[in-house]
Amino acid sequence: MISEAKLREIEERAENATPGPWACVYRGDGSGTVRRNADDIDDPALIDDARCPFMRGEVRYEDGVFAAASRTDIPALSKALREAAEIIELAMPKAHAQLNSPPWQVRAAKFNREWRGESEKQGEA
Repeated sequence: MISEAKLREIEERAENATPGPWACVYRGDGSGTVRRNADDIDDPALIDDARCPFMRGEVRYEDGVFAAASRTDIPALSKALREAAEIIELAMPKAHAQLNSPPWQVRAAKFNREWRGESEKQGEA
């Protein structure tokens, strides 16, 4: 399970990054970059814009695709994780009530006896 502090750290990195979506642009010669937009790769006005270059043998094209997709994937995964945690938190009281109720305990004890091959009389002793 990921801690709340670690999740906040990941979310902060995502929030501080250049807005997405990003694109992985492959130049065909084994090099390329991860950019905010595939269309701006050769725009001289953006030459100082943050880029993540990859070169043949150093970083694979697939790594660039992963890095580009992570700009939108990480916030989406973080949101899904928080939503799932909220659902679980809301369901916990009902689950605890079910587990601690006598009908459940009786059914669980009966199942355990049957699984072990014991009769009802053996379980009562």
